[in-house]
Amino acid sequence: MFIYSFVLMAVLGIGVWLGRSGINNPSISENRQQVTDISGNVNAKDSIVNKSEEKKTNDNNKTNDIQSVEPSSINSIRSVKVKRVLDGDTIEIEGGERVRYLGINAPGSGQPFFTEATRENERLVVGRTVNLEFDIQTQDRYGRLLAHLWVGDVLVNKEIVKNGYAVSETIQPNVKYQDLILKAQQEARTACRGLWAGLCSQKSESSCIKIVNINADAPGNDNENKNGEWIEIKNT
Repeated sequence: MFIYSFVLMAVLGIGVWLGRSGINNPSISENRQQVTDISGNVNAKDSIVNKSEEKKTNDNNKTNDIQSVEPSSINSIRSVKVKRVLDGDTIEIEGGERVRYLGINAPGSGQPFFTEATRENERLVVGRTVNLEFDIQTQDRYGRLLAHLWVGDVLVNKEIVKNGYAVSETIQPNVKYQDLILKAQQEARTACRGLWAGLCSQKSESSCIKIVNINADAPGNDNENKNGEWIEIKNT
């Protein structure tokens, strides 16, 4: 009887131990599997996050590399020495190239104020080292350079118009300083300077002129067709 009781107690003890240990307990095994799965998912998630952060860091480094690259700039300024003045809006520079001033039109050979305009241009630039500032189109069909001409901080194109020896001429696409030149023309016109003087002799506010037509570029070679550039004006 004693032996039977001992065996029974031993069996019950092993059962309790097995229950507590979770062996052959589907519920506990399932819970352990869930814990394993959760742990695995967390580890997987950590791995994904780490890779994502690594990719973001690499992308940021690439972005920083792109932003640090400065855009290349095209040099549009050329320093030259003026050899001689041809007229009020054209010069010849050392090397034989000719430069036509952008945004203005001065009287051609044989026209009123041709001599005065040429002398004004000579006064401003002859024998000097000047800066040519190019716009969109750098040459005309005759091979002349097209430029805004600077002597120090003075825009010669504007100065000639302001003093009344040329008129504003707008030809696309080279219009960078056209607003300044138009204002200079208005100033010369109001003050009756240069070519405006004889047309504003009455000094009344209503006595002035209006430009109705401009032929800015003579057909053919300028040296052969000296009267091909002209302006048409009328009293207002």
